[in-house]
Amino acid sequence: MVRPCPSVGRIVHYFAYGSVGGTHPVAEARAAMVVDVFEPKNPDSPLALFVMTPQGAFHNISRYGPDEPGCWGWPPLTPSPPVTDDNRG
Repeated sequence: MVRPCPSVGRIVHYFAYGSVGGTHPVAEARAAMVVDVFEPKNPDSPLALFVMTPQGAFHNISRYGPDEPGCWGWPPLTPSPPVTDDNRG
């Protein structure tokens, strides 16, 4: 599968370095909004991110490397359940 190129405004995962004492595990995924793409046609481009955590938010420049601390990656796709008469909105 070909990875898409990141673009401004997309949501990606930022993988945290973790915290002293292990309160926050290493490589824990955090939601991050892309605020700048340094190599727009490169799916592995370094990104400027606005990272959101339950404790607050921060800015970070990150390289592509899913599941690696300090890096960004695409969130996994979550399949939707099939639509049936029982779960129609």
